[in-house]
Amino acid sequence: MLKFLPTTKKELDAIGWKELDVIIVSGDAYIDHPMSGTALIGRLLESHGYKVGVIDQPDWNSTKDFIRLGKPRLCFCVTGGHMDSSLANYTPLKKKREVDKAYAGDKGRPGRAVVVYCNMLRQAYKDVPLVIGGVEASLRRLGHYDFFDNDVRRSILLDSRADVLVYGMGERQITDVCGRLRAKKGLEGIRGTAVKQKELPKDAVLLPGFDEIKKDKQKFVRSFNTQTSNLDPFTAKPLAERYDSSYVVQYPPAYPLSTPELDHIYALPFARAQHPKYSFPVKMLEPILFSVVTHRGCFGGCSFCAINFHQGRYIQSRSRESVLDEVRKITKHPEFKGFIYDIGGPTANMYCMNCRSYGKGEEEVRVPSIIDGKEVVFRHIRGFDCQKTCLPGPCRNLDHDHKELVALLREIRAVPGVKKAFIRSGVRYDLAISDPSFIEEIAAHHISGQLKVAPEHASRKVLELMNKPDIKAYEKFVAEYEKINNKLGKEQYLVPYFIVAHPGSGDKESAELAQFIKRNRIRTRQVQLFTPMPMTISTCMYYTGLDPKSGKKIHVPYTYSEKKRLKNIALSR
Repeated sequence: MLKFLPTTKKELDAIGWKELDVIIVSGDAYIDHPMSGTALIGRLLESHGYKVGVIDQPDWNSTKDFIRLGKPRLCFCVTGGHMDSSLANYTPLKKKREVDKAYAGDKGRPGRAVVVYCNMLRQAYKDVPLVIGGVEASLRRLGHYDFFDNDVRRSILLDSRADVLVYGMGERQITDVCGRLRAKKGLEGIRGTAVKQKELPKDAVLLPGFDEIKKDKQKFVRSFNTQTSNLDPFTAKPLAERYDSSYVVQYPPAYPLSTPELDHIYALPFARAQHPKYSFPVKMLEPILFSVVTHRGCFGGCSFCAINFHQGRYIQSRSRESVLDEVRKITKHPEFKGFIYDIGGPTANMYCMNCRSYGKGEEEVRVPSIIDGKEVVFRHIRGFDCQKTCLPGPCRNLDHDHKELVALLREIRAVPGVKKAFIRSGVRYDLAISDPSFIEEIAAHHISGQLKVAPEHASRKVLELMNKPDIKAYEKFVAEYEKINNKLGKEQYLVPYFIVAHPGSGDKESAELAQFIKRNRIRTRQVQLFTPMPMTISTCMYYTGLDPKSGKKIHVPYTYSEKKRLKNIALSR
């Protein structure tokens, strides 16, 4: 295995390769770390015997950078990077952000990076298959409202002229796509992908066409609701959206990864470093260098969050031994000083939690493993299709015991060389409050003086639209947290996050938030304006002015002046 995947012709020559099978084009600087999608997909394909290279942050003003590794034998895999490029480039008030070269690299990334990169690749190589993926492609896979254009845009698959779009976490899909390309087979029917087709698949659910959702907000809501009800990989149907004489067909989500599969990909030989060609520190690496992913997915169901549409709501957890192996490797890193920066996933305290119905049903689904092609077996209840969210609640079917996470944290602390292992990726307080022993565990050993939590608002009306618990749940958590810290003799603070100008907000609701902040003497360092991003319930509300669940009209703060006013009200003391 190579220490770094090649990024230049010189590096190719040094290892004696004349041709690559797959070239990954990314808007990010190249860091070889398991939290980098580019590195993760690249290393997985490498483990399957493919020769993989990386074109990192190409200059999009010409084709020069796009041809620097030559023509791949199978395909280009294109991603905008770790976040949507429009969001990376613009603030919630649509002001241009300054490019932080130390964070992003020399050139940053263009707006609509996936489309720009693909169009440059088409200029350079007309006949090479293009595979698009990552957050930007995943959340724009069908017709969607674009906040920065203030318009409904068509599927990014069409604008990019790609051959196939991979949505969600892409390990199953990319191994299947590359296998089919190697065997010269078609790309239709792969779970977790979308393709352009002339004919409507027999079992597909026909969504309102693109022209319809662009003109009619009621049909936009109808399409969105159909999409949200087809997110479960065990029950979802293919969805088809019409464009003139063809369809964009989204096949059902890929099945989740099993624990052995997750263990396998996180054990791949990552250098855990930025590529040595950079003459400056890539800041994207700093917060993740000694961080460890324990699981994927989130069942929180927050209206403003797109994780449900990307990672899914099934929690996919690594084994305890896999996490501990990674921690042991970290302790041997020459820059390690004894501190694990972060342990967790999208929500830190969902490790090994899932619906009690998942994995215990009567129907078996057999899936080829991404490790060796052998079968992975999933079990679920035939016909079980829960459309409710697990939180707030929690749902009575949710196994929300923290014992597995607590046991893991204790073993991490016992690894020689580890002084402290912190949880910084956010704790879901309405889960934690059901287990005060977990709060005491992390307060005693895993907080670096501050713990991030996200009440998001104080108004009951707004919280219901956000699908967040009543603010009383947060107050209950604060009381328990303070009691435990007093018992431990520790002075550790909570850092609450709030969102203003969310659909449903007005002056009255912002005043409620201001009163809550003032009453609780909160230092408001984390108050942000709501930014509508594709494929969230809140964005559907923002664009249509309707609650997609009830169909009722809601007030939406649209103008910059109103958004600024609501933020000023919330911050008034």
